[in-house]
Amino acid sequence: MEAMREADVENLKKEMQGVADAAKVDVAFDPIRDVKEQIVSAVEGDVTPGAALPAEPAPAPEIHSLEIEEIAPPPEKLAVEAAFADAPAIAPPDPLEAKIAAHDSKLTGEPLAIVAEEPEKLAEKRA
Repeated sequence: MEAMREADVENLKKEMQGVADAAKVDVAFDPIRDVKEQIVSAVEGDVTPGAALPAEPAPAPEIHSLEIEEIAPPPEKLAVEAAFADAPAIAPPDPLEAKIAAHDSKLTGEPLAIVAEEPEKLAEKRA
C-alpha cells in the first residue's frame, strides 16, 4: 500500500515538473529595461525605423462641388405616401383658446360659449 502511494506521488511530481517546464518562457522579459530604452530614445531623439513618420502627408481629397445631392426617399416611404394619397386631410388641431374654454366648461358645468376665433379678433380682445 505504501509503495503504491509513493508511486502516485512520484507520478504527480513528474507531471507537475512537465507542466512547469511547459509554462516556462524562454524570452528575457524586463519591462523596466524596455521603458528605460523608450524614454532614452525619446529624449535623445532616436527614432526606430518602424516608428518613422511618412515624409509627405496624405493628399487631401478633392472637392469638385459644394452642392449636396438630394437622396431619393426609400421605396417604403413612397409606398406609404401612395397608399394615403387620396385620404382626406386631417383637420388642424383646435386653437388653444377653444381648448381652454372646453376645459373650463367641463369644470363649471356651463355650456361652451367660446368658439375658435381668428387671431386678429383675439388680439383685439386682449388689447
